[in-house]
Amino acid sequence: MSSTDTAPSTPPGSALPNSPELATSPLVPSSAADLHPDDGSPRQHPSSPSPTVPHAVTPSLAAFGIHSIQQQHVQHSDTSTDPLQAVPTLGPIHIPPRDAIPEAANLHLVNYPPPAWHPWLFGLSRDWQASFGALDEPSHVYPRRRPKGLKIFDQYVRSSVCINSLPVFQHIFQGATANVLNGMCFDNVVIAGGIVSACVNHRADAGVVSPTSDVDVFLYGVGAEAANSKVLAIETTLRSNVPDFESHYRVERTITTISFVPIAKDGAFRKIQIILRLFTNIGEVLASFDFDQTAIGFDGSEVWMEMRAVRALICGYSFITAKMLRSTSPARIVKYTTRGYGLVLRTDGMQSVHNPAAQGPSVGQIVLCAQEAYDKVRRLIDTARQKNAQDGLRLRRPNMAHMLSQLRYLQNGGWLHSFSNFIAFSSLWDQAALADASRREFIRATSGRQGDYAPFHECLEYDHDLLRSDVYTAEEWAEVFSTSGQIPPGTLKSLAGHDFWTKTGHSVDAVTSRPLMQFMLLPVGLCATLQATGSAAFHAGSLDCVGGDFKIKDDDGVEFEPCVWTHSFANMWQPASGIDRFAHQTLRDIAITTAWTLTRTRCGAPWSALRFGKIVMQSFKNARLPQDIAHDKALIRAWLGTP
Repeated sequence: MSSTDTAPSTPPGSALPNSPELATSPLVPSSAADLHPDDGSPRQHPSSPSPTVPHAVTPSLAAFGIHSIQQQHVQHSDTSTDPLQAVPTLGPIHIPPRDAIPEAANLHLVNYPPPAWHPWLFGLSRDWQASFGALDEPSHVYPRRRPKGLKIFDQYVRSSVCINSLPVFQHIFQGATANVLNGMCFDNVVIAGGIVSACVNHRADAGVVSPTSDVDVFLYGVGAEAANSKVLAIETTLRSNVPDFESHYRVERTITTISFVPIAKDGAFRKIQIILRLFTNIGEVLASFDFDQTAIGFDGSEVWMEMRAVRALICGYSFITAKMLRSTSPARIVKYTTRGYGLVLRTDGMQSVHNPAAQGPSVGQIVLCAQEAYDKVRRLIDTARQKNAQDGLRLRRPNMAHMLSQLRYLQNGGWLHSFSNFIAFSSLWDQAALADASRREFIRATSGRQGDYAPFHECLEYDHDLLRSDVYTAEEWAEVFSTSGQIPPGTLKSLAGHDFWTKTGHSVDAVTSRPLMQFMLLPVGLCATLQATGSAAFHAGSLDCVGGDFKIKDDDGVEFEPCVWTHSFANMWQPASGIDRFAHQTLRDIAITTAWTLTRTRCGAPWSALRFGKIVMQSFKNARLPQDIAHDKALIRAWLGTP
């Protein structure tokens, strides 16, 4: 970049200096407004000055990523009040709150976590009497109330829901976790997500509680040093409750978790995984979940739910928002569909006969798009059936993994990139759900476990199990590059002997005693800029370029440099606040995306076909969540209209 070329200016309060290595790139939009990592209208938080970028300059992908980090930091740091000044008192649970309130509360909790978070949440014990009217009732069964809107992925939504009281929940939870957490100190600890949600509405006659659910442990209100002590304390609890612990559990460490993984596959124990991200409080933990029904947590004495979670339990649906689309994946959508929760897209604010002045696509256009997607899927399946018949195959039914791959080839972008892509994905699921074999094929392919059809898998919609199932040594990674022609042999020779991606052992000490190396391909200039912040997490020796002057270029002309991010026991946690939080998240996402891409390369996919620069660009865009309800609705309108 010449001296007259400038990257986006640094907003006040951030600590990311511009790097002279931020070269221009043909992939990134050239206008300053386009730098906002949004799919809808560019938005700048009122408290933050707009970056200045010469209109004729095309900033690099690294500059775009840096700007994304800065904008997330500014948005999260601002202390301005949300339009939602206070949460109204929760009424009886069978009366859903006004539609806008759960989403407004969710965005406030995730963007500006308030110190006093309790009033924003529903407490199962605290609010039981106000909602149900009888303290001595162990549980209540309510008929589900289907919400208005376009409903999809709802084949398994039950007509009623059981909501258990706190004592019943605790009894079910102890059984579901095989009592391995008995006696654990819950100070600054919350267990949240699917396992807690399943125990809240588990019916006594329903058998095993969600047998595939892990136990996700989150830490809040502590720093990295205290968090490390918490991890060791949790391990001590597990060892005291599981006789001959090392015969039943192994410990795994990745970039995102430290997990206690059952060795046997008999279902006697569940995987306990500690999420390596620190949070401000429980409200922020719950607000970070993608689906409404998973925004439920247990702090050892109370079950806390976001209002959107209460609504999801009662109606059986999670509401589609821009935040949900940016933080979920097709695999998770299908997973929770099979657990009895659908998705609903609000249509009450769209153009219609009753609302002709509304912005964005009309209800009629949305219905037409859905019908066209259904027809496309039917034609695809009918063609496959005819071909199978012509080929003399005994099984006329087409393989759903193959259908998914073919349909993906016909779409422009990922499954969640646009409404038209998403509704096509939903239409194929509707066909797959008609038979057990088809459903299993679809689920396997969507979760990335169908190796023959792996190239269709969404690179950003990764399964974190990737880092556990595709574990290579440094030497094997070097071979991946060499055999694909990306890095000359010997370039990574200095990395031999280190632990990469995943470390497995018999104890926490065994997996944390040595640094864990995260190999990644960073846009040229990003590494140097992060090093220049002076942060201990990104200084030279923690984040380093390892390829010398070697650069890798994708088909869009974007250059990347091979880098290694070294994770020690001291810097493995994503901070709860500050610009390091978002820089950490950016590197984490690129590391996992790199693993996905290189694994596909090793399986034979050509580097050029993977469009790595576009993948990284999309991750930068998805990283910034909507700022408020108006922003979320603008992004949804853009998503609905994206071709």
